[in-house]
This record gives sequence, C-alpha cells and structure tokens, in this order.
Amino acid sequence: MVTWMPRVVGTDRACSWERQRRVDGDAMMACGGVTGQAHGRNIKPKVDEGRMKMAYERLFSGGEIGGLTLKNRVFMTAAGCALCEEGGVVTEGLLAYYEARARGGVGAIVTEVVRVNEETGVMNAHQLCATGDRHIGEIRKLADRLRPYGCRLFLQLHHPGNVTHPGLLGGRRPVSASGLPSLMSDQAVDTLDTGQIRSIVNDFGDAARRVQEAGADGVEIHGAHFYLLHQFLTPLFNKRTDEYGGGHGNRMRFLKEVVADVQAKCGRDFPLLVRISVEDYMGERGYHLDEGVKICQDLEAMGVHAIDVTCAGAGCPGRQSLEPASFPQGWRKHLGAAVKELVGIPVVSVAPVRDPAFAEELLAQGQLDFVGSARCHIADPEWAAKARDGRDSEIRRCISCLKCIRGIQNGLPISSAVNHVCGREGEAGRRWGISDKQEAQEE
Repeated sequence: MVTWMPRVVGTDRACSWERQRRVDGDAMMACGGVTGQAHGRNIKPKVDEGRMKMAYERLFSGGEIGGLTLKNRVFMTAAGCALCEEGGVVTEGLLAYYEARARGGVGAIVTEVVRVNEETGVMNAHQLCATGDRHIGEIRKLADRLRPYGCRLFLQLHHPGNVTHPGLLGGRRPVSASGLPSLMSDQAVDTLDTGQIRSIVNDFGDAARRVQEAGADGVEIHGAHFYLLHQFLTPLFNKRTDEYGGGHGNRMRFLKEVVADVQAKCGRDFPLLVRISVEDYMGERGYHLDEGVKICQDLEAMGVHAIDVTCAGAGCPGRQSLEPASFPQGWRKHLGAAVKELVGIPVVSVAPVRDPAFAEELLAQGQLDFVGSARCHIADPEWAAKARDGRDSEIRRCISCLKCIRGIQNGLPISSAVNHVCGREGEAGRRWGISDKQEAQEE
C-alpha cells in the first residue's frame, strides 16, 4: 500500500543526499547531467545538418492547439516533481527543473498536478497550487522562466479524490463519488454531496482563471488515472443514483460542469486540454475503449481544444498507466489512434515513446498529433534537442524502473536512476558556474 504523506526533510536524508552529490559529481558530468555544459564551459555539439533536415521532419514540424502555435510535436506530459515549498511557493529548484526541459527543446510542458482545493484536494504537500490569488505571482515566475525558450506551458488542474491521505487533509477524510476507497488503501472515504460537487467545479474554474492571469499558455484538466473526475466517470467508483451517477451522460456531468466553468471564466479561446483514461483495464468493473472514445467526443463537442490520451490509473493491478520496463514501446498506441480516428481535435498520446524514430513513425502513421512523454524528459532534459540535431546516440534513455514515481509516492522530490541531476538542476548550475540566463541569451 502506498502511503501519501508530506515530505519530511530530516538529517539522515540530507546527509545521504550530500554523500550522493560528492560521489556522483563527476559522474553527472560524464553522462551529460548538466545540459550541454561542463565545468562552466559552453560546449557546442556537432550537428549533422543533413540528418537534421531529413530525420524526424514530422516530430519537429509546428502544430496548433486551440489557435496556439507550438514549435514542434514534442510534449512533456505531467509528472509529479514535488519541488515547491509548502503552500505552493515556487522554488528555484522547480524553476530550474522545468527550465532544463524547455531549454532542451520540448514544444510544450504540462506541469505536475496543480492543487485547486485546499480542504480535500491536497495530493502532495509540495505541489504547485492555484487555490488563491496569492498563487498568481508564483505561477507567473514559471511562465516567465520558460517563455524565452518558445516552450508552451500548460498547468494540470487536479483533485485527487480518494487518492490522498487524512494526514494531508488536516485529519479530514478523502472524498470520492461514492465513498469507496482507492485501489491502494482501505481508508474511510466520504461521498461528495451535490453542494460539494458544485463548490469543486467552482474551484477548477477559479484555478484556471488564476493560471490565465499568470500568463501561462493554457490548462489541462486531469480527468484520468482514477483521480476525482475519473472516479465520477467510471462505474468502478461511481455507484451514485442521483444526477451524477448511472448512465454515461450522468457520469460525464461533473467533468462537463468543470469544463463549462473554465470556459466561462477564461473564455472559450483559452487553450484547454483534458486528460482522459480511455480504458480502465479493470474488466467488467470499469469502462472500455468504446466509452473512452465517447467521452472524448463529448469533450470535443463542448469546445475542448485537445485530448491527452492515457489509460487506467492509481493502483491499477496491471500497472498500465505507469508501465515498467517489461512493457514494449508503443504497447498502447492503439488507444490514441482510436481517439484520433473519431475526433477532429488534436490528440496528445503517451504510447509510450522512448525513441525519436518511433515517435516519427507514429506521427507518419497518423496515430497521434503530439508525442507525449514525461519519463523521456526526466531521464534526459535534452531528449528533444538531441533528436532534432541528429544526436540520437547521445540520448540518455529512460529504463522504466519507476524510481521517479516511487519517490513522489513516498513524499520525496523527483529523482531519476539515470539522471542524477534530476530535481537538483539549480544546484548543479550553481556548482559548475552555469548561468541559465546567460546561456539563453547566447542561444
């Protein structure tokens, strides 16, 4: 069972991290841990111009979401990083973490889950927040930091539902559609009443307004992975008999109300993505791809600008949403392809993709519009730039060991088994005398 708990920074942990810094310092440089730099010297890699023009033409072509132009088809999808101070205060560590990926060439970044409700919506004590106007300035720091790189920024608005812990909620019970616990625990859960549902709808809309005022490019509503909105969509958790339960239309109601509130407060032109698990992988207890595609069609009809396709969720016994190394590359590409065939808006899909050649192949086959991945860019912030410049052999590939996920689940900041700088980009920059601002100006 996974225990969700606030991050605790104690003496033992600090000492172990300091030992790792000393042991791995030179190793980080040897494996390219600091992007394109070594000991403060700006290293300009050789670029194969011919290959750059021929390979991955589709991957590095421009795209559009809701009138917003993206410089390429590389999407860093959401993954927790837990680098904020408590209360959603943005740190240099968080800014440097996302900046490294923007500088590394991705066309768009979807942030970690962003808190929209303080009473029952806490997923991690150190997550990004948009629960009050005080957070507008914090989010603006991130938007301003990424803007020079031409990387689009979407914040993922989220409520965990039953996938949290009373210790994060001030002793309150988690909430869900029908009072059922998550697949990862047997703790008591309260059922949301209609008044509470409408209050949370308002929370999502207010959070989106703050993101817009902060200068971000758009928002993504997290309707997947067995978090609250997905808990209403799936019969696995939704046993209600009121207007929010029963058939497909009623189970869609909560998500539709959230979308409508965001549109009302931000305008229908503000870029809006929704992340959807199009297959529960829970047998007869959940829904399947046919209904998942129907959900996406309903969202398109409402004016959503893009669908971020994923599957399953927290605690799923088959581990389909966080597949380990035993799952082959592209094993779930059919999910994105099924959605793309029947909707007219752009599809972001996590296939999963590990290699740029495979990403180019999926685009050529028309199975998706934007190539989604988080772990590729956690492992190597320069994944996109290396692919673009014909330096595939230099890419530090994700080995799907799930270290990055396990740390977050246990209240720790993000880390990586293959990228020892991950989560400590700001520290590495200071250590080797790297000025990110200076590098951005030089480029």
